Amino acid sequence: MIRKNIFKLMALALLMPAMMLLTACGNEDEVVNPEKTQNGNTQTESTAQKGYPLQVTVNATRKDTRAHFNESTMKLEFSAGDKLYVYGNHDTVGFFAGTLDMVSEGTFSGTIYTTNPYDGTADALLSGASLVGALLLPNDFGTYKYLSISGSGCSTEVSLNPNRVFTTSKTTALEQFSYEYSFGYSSGFALTPDNAILNFTITGLTPSTEVNVALTGPNDLNISEKVTTNASGTATFAIGIKSSTDLNNLSLTVGGNAIPLASGSKTLEAGKIYNINRSVVFSNATAEDVGKVIGANGRIYTNVSAASAAGTTAVAMIAYVGSAGSVDTGNGVYKGLAIAMSDANGGSACQWYTTYAEATCVSKSDDLATALGFKNGIASTKTLTTDGHTHAAATAARNNNGTAAPSCTSGWFLPSIGQWNLIVKGIVTKKAGSEVAVDLTESLNRTYVAYKNLNPVINDAGGSSLQEDSGEEYWSSSEYNSSYIWNVYFGMGEADTHRKDYSAYVRSVLAF
Repeated sequence: MIRKNIFKLMALALLMPAMMLLTACGNEDEVVNPEKTQNGNTQTESTAQKGYPLQVTVNATRKDTRAHFNESTMKLEFSAGDKLYVYGNHDTVGFFAGTLDMVSEGTFSGTIYTTNPYDGTADALLSGASLVGALLLPNDFGTYKYLSISGSGCSTEVSLNPNRVFTTSKTTALEQFSYEYSFGYSSGFALTPDNAILNFTITGLTPSTEVNVALTGPNDLNISEKVTTNASGTATFAIGIKSSTDLNNLSLTVGGNAIPLASGSKTLEAGKIYNINRSVVFSNATAEDVGKVIGANGRIYTNVSAASAAGTTAVAMIAYVGSAGSVDTGNGVYKGLAIAMSDANGGSACQWYTTYAEATCVSKSDDLATALGFKNGIASTKTLTTDGHTHAAATAARNNNGTAAPSCTSGWFLPSIGQWNLIVKGIVTKKAGSEVAVDLTESLNRTYVAYKNLNPVINDAGGSSLQEDSGEEYWSSSEYNSSYIWNVYFGMGEADTHRKDYSAYVRSVLAF
């Protein structure tokens, strides 16, 4: 016969989900059964009484948690079928534990069992416990075997299995992977989250095919599951991850394709949902793909005609491909830029803003060499089109004539002057057939960066030419100063500036 101090295991389990939570009450012994194991943790069989019953009703509140989101009320709520596992240790009562059912929103009721007889109130017991905690067991928590429970009363066993936190339903993930707990009791339990949820959308896979998903990481994390793609070749799934995990330390493969998650350190925060949209096609793109087009379905084609023959519409031409994180300072994954097939705003010029003296707090420099380092068009466009701002050029770029951006891309934005510089480099290199190491300058007659070397590549892809006449510049999202904006004049191949109330053209851009 083996006696265990399982209360210590129980406390550690809430801090380390890989461990198993066990409870014991009364004078029961536990016999190790070597054939009953899960994740390498030995399970036990109870051979004695359940303990002394005590009826309990407690309240539980949530703090920044997300197990159930009510779309009609737009609130985070408990779900019908939720349970609350309550446990603890009392100096005179000893160990106690029990699983309570939800009887109304935030109210749980049921029976806990104590090691020794107790004739006081449940509230007094919980308030006077030397250590007390509660763990939310979401509705249908055992479906995906992330949280599993067996037995009852003091013989209850709650197992946490982090290698089973996987589902193809993002909605289900909100329920299943809500690892929420509370240490301490004060007229109720205040539950806090411990997990983050990764919501994945992976495009560019073979349509209607079962593919393997594998996520590996530190602490022996190794999740391997099957997902069936939809008719468009998209796989959607969700994975629950221990908070404080560094996303950069995780490796994901889908259908044998390595999927980049982050190029720099990114610590996952408890209670947050991370939407990760990636494309197998884009992750494999190289500089050789410059001049090809991106279809509305997120796939790459030789030109507009090839996309049309495949039953989709070309929405952008790849203009630059570098390394992960090289095209936008706000995102460590994007490695390529693609320009829209035609000008935004219906092909008409528009003002950057209605007044030239309005400061916008986006990147600003009157030195071109400094401005070329600005690669933040995504963030700048967001700034210029939200919080009451209605900057015409940024709004036109974001809308791009109503053309939807393919999934797994950044969405349309107004490029910074540094991103325009990358676009020019990528296209002129494609035209020359070898790398052309040039930067935009304020000098006229830069042959390499003029429309004569850009439009042939764009036209071959099936796109509309960039404007080339005098006075037909293209806006960037980078400020020269509070009154002027950097733009590009492709007629003479130069970087230029104009007042914000000047009219220039917009060509929308995507990052991927």
